[in-house]
Amino acid sequence: VFGMQFALYLVPWDAESGYLVFGYRALRGEIRLFQDEIVGQRLPLPFYIIGLTQIIVGPSLLAGRLLSVGLGTVASLLTFRLGWLIGGRPVAFIGLLLLVTHGIVVGYYAAASHFALTALLIIAGGWAVAEFPGVRGHLVCMACFSTLALSRPNLVPLVPAVAVYLLILARGMLERVVIISIAVGPLAAFLLTDVEHLKILSYVPGVAAIVEPLGYRSLFDLGAQAMIPADAWPVGLAWFLRRHMFWIATTALATVSVAWAVRHRRTMTVMPPLALFCAGLALYGLAAQAVVYRMYPKSISAYVVALAPLWAITLACGLSLLLCDNTAARRIRMVTCVIFAAILLLSPTFSRHSAMPRPLPTATTIELLARTAVRISSVVPRGARVFLVGASVVPYLAGVEPYPQQVMHEWTLVPSADAYAISRSGLWGTKEIDAWLGHDAPFALIDHELFDELRNIPDYRPLVSHMDRLLQRHFVLVTVVSDFPWKPHLYVYRRISSETTPRYDRVQAR
Repeated sequence: VFGMQFALYLVPWDAESGYLVFGYRALRGEIRLFQDEIVGQRLPLPFYIIGLTQIIVGPSLLAGRLLSVGLGTVASLLTFRLGWLIGGRPVAFIGLLLLVTHGIVVGYYAAASHFALTALLIIAGGWAVAEFPGVRGHLVCMACFSTLALSRPNLVPLVPAVAVYLLILARGMLERVVIISIAVGPLAAFLLTDVEHLKILSYVPGVAAIVEPLGYRSLFDLGAQAMIPADAWPVGLAWFLRRHMFWIATTALATVSVAWAVRHRRTMTVMPPLALFCAGLALYGLAAQAVVYRMYPKSISAYVVALAPLWAITLACGLSLLLCDNTAARRIRMVTCVIFAAILLLSPTFSRHSAMPRPLPTATTIELLARTAVRISSVVPRGARVFLVGASVVPYLAGVEPYPQQVMHEWTLVPSADAYAISRSGLWGTKEIDAWLGHDAPFALIDHELFDELRNIPDYRPLVSHMDRLLQRHFVLVTVVSDFPWKPHLYVYRRISSETTPRYDRVQAR
């Protein structure tokens, strides 16, 4: 129910649009995910899984989200099962309650994106080791994590860590060889089967220089780093603490519980081995995200939700040491229960996804998007090419086609003068603006709030001014769509057919 609410009301953002649009078109054979016009910074599996929903029901944000809710539900059930296998009923229920009441986690699992899928693969790997002790469980676990390596680049560092753990558990040379083959094979095959796939290496520190001669450079190398504020780390840390404050409080409570158990039992081995594996992998994964997203640490709070099932089990094991020990003082157990109950009650309301409207509007976001799509399709013919500055979900639902470079997110606009690298790396800049607004695009969809945000970045100011000039010179304002959630003004422009056609700017339109 909680996940369904998020699926209906979350305002779409760039973590969803690319998977919907490119997943649909890739399955139809219209594009290749790593062709020159596509940025190629994301691994392929989520595109195909989310895109499958679009093939079945047609363009639909809700269909993609419902699939993610289903994947998140399975991940929650596996969390419950793994908790049961590790610590019995108390750990299973505590872990499940922690997971399904964390608003941030549930919100991301409801998005038409990779979050629920990657969480499912991670917890499925842990469950396999516990459910099938021995060779079968080890191989299934490694298969889950090698599949993860085709899902999200930021989670690839988990693969060697899990491989080392399984190699330690392995009982023979043949098993170790198979584990290594499963760990390395899928990602290696992906990189080696098509030279276009090497584009993703431009985002990997230490190896990006290898693919630079091919024209592949990251958007950060080409100037998008200017979008990152100077105080990124303080802001990112504050954002993380705010979004995950209840789990941070639970971590403190679980730490006290473990410390009490160590002192009371006079042994350090109070946590089951698999619980320690979950804790270690989750902490290692968190550290890996801090390294991967060191330039934009605000993203860390989002990408750690894939690790949430592991940490939920870790916290459940820690809390159960005190809550389920009848030798502990009754007053201490009661205080712990009250604090934990308060966390469960408050977390859904106050640990909210940043894209969740507050208060909830009378119409769902899905309904508002449908209205917006109808309004756009009433003035822009289906299949028409549009120049886009804004969210690509809206034109996708309206049946119009932005340039592929503009679909993923606004970060693909870069101020670099390296036209060759821009054209090869799925990005756009001055040359593309001249071609698209100068003579190619018959329509333009502009989110002027985003326009103004870009204008306030010094490196981007010339690009925005240039787009403004071309819009004024070649386009006429047709309508302003004002019911798009959180972005009240989406401007629809049409190329003028004569220099005598009256022009309207956005101030007049208001």
